[in-house]
Amino acid sequence: MRRKLKLLNLLTRYKELKEEEIKNKVFICRMNLEKILKEKEEISKRKKECYKHIQNKKFLTGEELKNLLFEKDRCLELEKISEEKIKEQKEELESFLKLLENVHKEKRLMENLYEKNYRFWLSEQERKILKEIDDLVLLKRGREIE
Repeated sequence: MRRKLKLLNLLTRYKELKEEEIKNKVFICRMNLEKILKEKEEISKRKKECYKHIQNKKFLTGEELKNLLFEKDRCLELEKISEEKIKEQKEELESFLKLLENVHKEKRLMENLYEKNYRFWLSEQERKILKEIDDLVLLKRGREIE
């Protein structure tokens, strides 16, 4: 019984470590997602600046217009790439969160099994002690009768 308790305790600790590892991965994933969102926001600002520059200037040379359009197209490409990265990062985050949920359930299961077995072991120990006390009382009564 003690061996079973040790094993369940070990499994519980393992699940706790696994849960901590996944929590760290979720944290890193969220940080990466925030970083990508900031990059996308900066790209959107640059694109808006290009449009404002085009609107504010009344006369643009061919070279300026060509550079501004190239910058705008580049911003659109970068924005599309960042949207794909955001989508991938969100999917990865969702998968980590599902995994975290499953590991947490497993950990709770191990904790519950440990507690249940520990209570059973304690009750068995209590029964053994009470039996020993009863045996000692019977021995004492037997000696008193003789």
